[in-house]
Amino acid sequence: MKHAFDCRQIVFSLLLLLLALPGKLSALDIKKVDSLLAILENKPSKAREVKVSLELSKIYLLEDFKLSLDYAQAAISIAEAANMPFELREGVRYAGKACFHAGLMELATRYVHRHLELIGADGPKNELAFAYTNLGAIRLFLEDYDEAKTYHLKALRMLELYAEERGDSTLLPNTIPIYNNLGIIFRTKKDYTSALGYLEKGLRIARKFPDYASNLSKLLNNKAILLQMQGRYAEARVILEESLFISKKIKDIPGESSTTLNLGKLARAQKNYTSALDFMRRSYSLSLVCSGIDLGYHATSSLHGLYEEIGPSDSVLKYLTLSTDLLDQMNVAKAREEMTRLELEKYYQEKTRIIADKQRRRQQINIGLLILSLFALAGGFYFYLGNTYRSLRKSQQEKKVKDQTIEKLLEETKNLTNVLENKEKQLAVEALYQVRQQEVVDEVTDKLLGHVDASGEESKILIKKVLRELQKTKDRHTSLRQFEVRFLHVQQGFFERLNKINPHLTPNERKLAAFLRLDMSSKDIASITGQSVNSINVARIRLRKKLNLTNSSTRLVEFLSNL
Repeated sequence: MKHAFDCRQIVFSLLLLLLALPGKLSALDIKKVDSLLAILENKPSKAREVKVSLELSKIYLLEDFKLSLDYAQAAISIAEAANMPFELREGVRYAGKACFHAGLMELATRYVHRHLELIGADGPKNELAFAYTNLGAIRLFLEDYDEAKTYHLKALRMLELYAEERGDSTLLPNTIPIYNNLGIIFRTKKDYTSALGYLEKGLRIARKFPDYASNLSKLLNNKAILLQMQGRYAEARVILEESLFISKKIKDIPGESSTTLNLGKLARAQKNYTSALDFMRRSYSLSLVCSGIDLGYHATSSLHGLYEEIGPSDSVLKYLTLSTDLLDQMNVAKAREEMTRLELEKYYQEKTRIIADKQRRRQQINIGLLILSLFALAGGFYFYLGNTYRSLRKSQQEKKVKDQTIEKLLEETKNLTNVLENKEKQLAVEALYQVRQQEVVDEVTDKLLGHVDASGEESKILIKKVLRELQKTKDRHTSLRQFEVRFLHVQQGFFERLNKINPHLTPNERKLAAFLRLDMSSKDIASITGQSVNSINVARIRLRKKLNLTNSSTRLVEFLSNL
């Protein structure tokens, strides 16, 4: 029974530090839980939902194992579907914690191994260390000391390497419970030298960090037990007195009760029965204060054994009755815990089976869809080959027809090219004719200019008037004529489409529309037609109105270009 008690003390000391717990909650933070549940009801984003589920798992960890594990599993499902690796690792870690606290060691082991896989062999050494420690705690709880030792040594090595790499001593306190438990493991295996070595290492570190006084007290107790087993009573007493002083200072009543009981056992081993009785009775009184049934049982059991040795018999009977009652209470509590554990195990086995069935059905559906897709692909490929063959034959026949058509088109193109060349020649001759006309006008203008000074006043007025008319004709006549010939040749059908929109356009408006279709500016149009730029702009406004564009954002030039 003493052996089982030591194992449980080891495991729960691990939980307080190595599993990185925030500390046991005496009661749930109801307001915080309600606000988190409200967030989930509002269907938040996947990232937010995972974060809230992890926080709820953490809150319920020491209050309701079932809810803690449910929220952790919900976080795992979301993180897997949304490809969120960090959140997935956190979900698996919390699931492992919940299973450990619920006593579901097999399921806890599976989660911790998965956590290790997610971290990877080359992952952060501090995360690997905590995962190895969790496995060590599980094996220690199951009293598999060889496996527990292996995992604890791996965890210790990872933490040491991590501290060396970063030059960071903040992780050193995390090694204290590891050294403590390694000391107990080697003590159980009767390797006292190794046990004392690990306990001494833990003590050196614990003395540097005042916040870890509780762990220091545990280390001192375990070292004292080891020294007592080696017959070094005086050294053991000094160490236990230091542990007792620390427990009183930090008001650790369970620790004070345990240390006081160890002092009583040490006094009994030295045949100092008066001190032994005093220490054991004080240990029992302290166990009543902290409601420690385990502590009370061990204290009364030790008192029963001592009174059996020294008497009187009525005290023997008294403490036998007390220890028996406490043992019965312990057994009832353990039976309840075992029933709860079995119920939880059954619940999660059923839940795991349902999840596995869903995954299997999903896989079967996916496989069926894959097979159907393959059949569809094969049918499509067969159909494609058939179509390809038919298309190839059809293409060969069409190619012959096309080749014949191309030959005809080439012949027609050749004929059209000849016609176009003739047209271009006609336009060129017409342009040359107009240029020649302009030259004649220039000659007449020059002659008239030569007779201006020699003429009378009336003749001068007449000559100047003729010159002004000739000046208007100059350039405009040739340019306008060439434009009309070329426009009618190239822009066939434009005037017909324009006439459909408004059949009441004047010849000048039709001509202005033709100029604008060629994207000519008002200045260019004025130069060709002999009008002012202002007149052209006014004409454009009238034309825009007649084409029903007054209330439209479409530009007049854009409208005519697309006509």
